[in-house]
Amino acid sequence: MKKFVLYTLILALLSPICVFAQDAEETEPVADSVITESKNDQGNDIININRRWKFQLLSWDTKLTGHVQISDDDNVNNAEKITFGKDISFSKEKIPGFRASYAWGGRTTFELSYANQDHDGKLSVKRKFNGKNFDVNASLRLQNEWVDLAWVRKLSHSFNEEGHEKSYFSGIFGIKVNYTNIELTNPVAAGLTVGARAEWAEAIPIPYLGIEGGLLMGKSLWLKANCRIFKLNYDEYSAEHHDYIVNVAYRLNEQNKNQDWFFNVGYRDVNYDISGDGDEVLIEYKGPIVGVDVHF
Repeated sequence: MKKFVLYTLILALLSPICVFAQDAEETEPVADSVITESKNDQGNDIININRRWKFQLLSWDTKLTGHVQISDDDNVNNAEKITFGKDISFSKEKIPGFRASYAWGGRTTFELSYANQDHDGKLSVKRKFNGKNFDVNASLRLQNEWVDLAWVRKLSHSFNEEGHEKSYFSGIFGIKVNYTNIELTNPVAAGLTVGARAEWAEAIPIPYLGIEGGLLMGKSLWLKANCRIFKLNYDEYSAEHHDYIVNVAYRLNEQNKNQDWFFNVGYRDVNYDISGDGDEVLIEYKGPIVGVDVHF
């Protein structure tokens, strides 16, 4: 798995060279996501910008599904699959999330997001993990964390008669660093103070491409969709990732104020499927999301 991490890291470092080359001539930080109207000396319309920053807080009501199969370094064929929801159960939980973005260079936005999930459960069957045997009721803790840095390029947009944006379509390139830590601990046997323990942890940088779009429905309601995907097969290593979001955003205040407040509700589907060196990790989250974001 460490070789695969190296391959994806190299790809993640090289990909932005081609993508950011398109913005080489954009030296002035001019955003165009929210506009006001004015006229120049020739009477032509000018777009004046009064929004650059966007902050969003999200709550995701979801349940972890998927499986893990981790072998030891000496024998890649001795692993046994642990299926979430069958061999071990995790309760449904609300996962907090954070996203910040800054508009730069006319049609360009830089975006940073973060999420952290922590799950605990007990095995209902015996399993071998990372070369060690674990009994029924062995404790399993899974921590999943990601940091996502995205470059968003607006490819097209349109405006209504009042000069406000009414639709847009954008392309996305990003790098999501996903850190997963899995720890199993056997129940303490008679006469012992601790049980057998094994741990597996990897931080994998995942470059991706995506698209997003939005349509203004009336004066205050936006319909939005976002899709980000990645797939790579190299030698015995493979990885697939997708992140789909569909949501509606309702404006909570009037337009052309110093700040814009929106209430968001929607649905999100995230998947990581990584394998190599006898290891397999499939992590899936699906469920409704709610949140509030502010533009200023």
